[in-house]
Amino acid sequence: MLDDNIKQDSIGYFPVKNKRFYKTKALEIKILTGKEIAKLTHILYNIGVKSNKSYHGLKNFEKGANCYNPRNAILFFDDKGSVPEYIEFCFECKRRKVSSEKVKLNVFCNQKYDIIKAFFISTGIKSVEENNN
Repeated sequence: MLDDNIKQDSIGYFPVKNKRFYKTKALEIKILTGKEIAKLTHILYNIGVKSNKSYHGLKNFEKGANCYNPRNAILFFDDKGSVPEYIEFCFECKRRKVSSEKVKLNVFCNQKYDIIKAFFISTGIKSVEENNN
């Protein structure tokens, strides 16, 4: 989601600080339709592991490489245009970060990251890989 060539300023590379969205810091922006929100919600909360056991052949996986260079995020806007919550993703090391404990996510697995990545691509987002610009 972010371009490494953008100069770092007081907010850093992530386009949200103190719940404010800095549009110029985002390389790509995609506002989801109602159907896309439903599909993403289904992916986040209905696909994958619901316990410490394998679920439908998906195995638990929480830790990845140590690169953690998130290029994609899901931003949750309120009716005032603020971003009270977000989820950021690094598809290279398959790790994520949530803005607070209010964002409840199930345990992730390798395949779930691939499904989310494919979802991003299906919505037209191009920057989901390290080498994509």
